[in-house]
Amino acid sequence: MMTLLKLRRGQYSLVEEQVHAGSAVAGRSLTELDLEAGCVLVGVVRGSELLIPHGDTQLMPGDEVLAVVDASAAAALAALLGPPRTRPDEG
Repeated sequence: MMTLLKLRRGQYSLVEEQVHAGSAVAGRSLTELDLEAGCVLVGVVRGSELLIPHGDTQLMPGDEVLAVVDASAAAALAALLGPPRTRPDEG
């Protein structure tokens, strides 16, 4: 996750994260996501196009998601958009 701008002395940040192909959110609409209360998606860059996200916007692999997040919600957003976690025994 890349921090683009810190706000309120780092309490909030504008961040960018790419939707991983294996992410659980790939192909799902925003209304289906379980976002933290301190996270607001503000833009989706798909190719050369900037999409203003709405509830029916589907996240696709490779999309660059722009979000304003509370410091406590950043890790949860990165986990949601990133690759699926593997258990240590799933090498």
